[in-house]
Parts: sequence; structure tokens; C-alpha cells
Amino acid sequence: MRTRLPIALIAASVLTIAGLAQAETIAGWDFSQYAASGSFAKDTTLVPSDTLEANYSNRIAAPGAGPTAASFGTLYLNGTFGSTDVDETSQTPALVPTQSAPGSLTSNLNAPTSGGLGYDPFDSQGSLTTAGQDFFNLISLTATAPVLPVFEALIGGPPTPLTHWVLTLGGRSFSGTSAVGVEFSWDGVTYSPITTVNLTTADTLFTVPLSAAITDRAYVRLNLNPSGGQPIIDNVALPEPSTTAGAVACLLTLAIFHRIRRSR
Repeated sequence: MRTRLPIALIAASVLTIAGLAQAETIAGWDFSQYAASGSFAKDTTLVPSDTLEANYSNRIAAPGAGPTAASFGTLYLNGTFGSTDVDETSQTPALVPTQSAPGSLTSNLNAPTSGGLGYDPFDSQGSLTTAGQDFFNLISLTATAPVLPVFEALIGGPPTPLTHWVLTLGGRSFSGTSAVGVEFSWDGVTYSPITTVNLTTADTLFTVPLSAAITDRAYVRLNLNPSGGQPIIDNVALPEPSTTAGAVACLLTLAIFHRIRRSR
């Protein structure tokens, strides 16, 4: 007798597997380290800096927030890895930390959360200051001229087979529509265009699949241009979904089991 595995059971299994595929944030930035609106100072020396270390990572112990995350990611605005060399001492830099309305964005606040392990979301003041972050300010970044910030993420070990890098961020414009180009690189030298996300005046979460993880690092370059509308970005995260391989294996097992049952 031919016995079929119910389609409903397959569907339920697929949904369960998909729910298990949690994204582990390798590096995340909420830009709260900046001392004040318009200032690139990020510690008590008040010396402007053209780099900014990640302040979130699921690779550090819960709550996954604080200066220890710096070893897993850096934002470059100094001309390296194809970034724009922003004059961090200028009164009118191309990229500006801002608290001006709308200030810090609220979309993508939960990006650091992984697998229900209790990691804190972005803008977690208590966790950040307790962990040793000098400043906490609700700040986002806005481009007043064309600029290319580069975000680097470092896994800290060999990548898991079949994992894929992903970019998530909150974004909006002060007015109009702003097109943000997303590019990806393994070496910080050769970039491939991935997509363009269109920011509107609505605070919106954007999720961009990037590429399979074949090395222990990734570089994402954003093309910010205020020509159509001044862009604002916040809560940038580079997750690596760590259970993609397991989900694929389970799905294949279901399919094979179904074929075996049908052949009996």
C-alpha cells in the first residue's frame, strides 16, 4: 500500500525549521558611542575619530553589548577598504552623527537578538554604559554629501558551511526618497553591487542578503547620496545565519523520507 506523508506535516516541518534559523549578529552599530550631534568624538578624550568600532556582537557574552564587540567589526570613514576619507574635524563633514529629529531610528532595534538567548537590542543604555562605553546618545548618521562608509565584520574563526552574510539596518530620509546602493566585498578591495534600497520618510527596516560566507570577514559599502532626499541610517547589523545548513539538511531529509514512503 502506498502511504503518503501528509503535505500539512511537511509544511509544518518547514515552518518549524525556518523558525530555528536564527541570525547571529557578528557586528552591530547603533552609533550611540558618539559624544554629541555633529561630533565624531567617541571617548572621553573628545578627539574626533574616522573609525567606529562595533558595540554589539553575539560573539561576546550576553548581553552582547559594549566595547568588547570592537574586535568583531569596524566602520571606516578614513579612505581604507574603499571608504570615503571623511574629514572628522570639519564643520560640514559629508557624514554627520545627528540627534536632530528624528534622531535615533527605532527600526531594527532587535537585530542583535539571537535564538532567545537574552542579548540586548540596540540602544540598550544600561548594558552599554555598564560594559564601559564612555557615552550613550540616541544618534543616527546622515549624509550631507555623497559618501561611502564601509562596515567590516570579522567572524573570529572559520565560517560555518552554507552560511550567508546579511545586512540589516534602519533607514529613512529627512524628505523625499533617497536611493542607497549596497556593495559587498571579501577583501575590501573589489566590491560587487548587491542592490539598491530606497529610503522614504518612514522609519523602515531593510534586510539585504549579501553572499555565502567563504572567509572570516566581510565588507559592506553603502553609497549614500542626498541628491533625492537626505538619507539617515541607524542600527546597522551584519548577521550570519548560523543554522542555514541544518535547515537545508532537515528539509532534504523530509523529501527523501516522503519519496521512500511513496515507493512502498
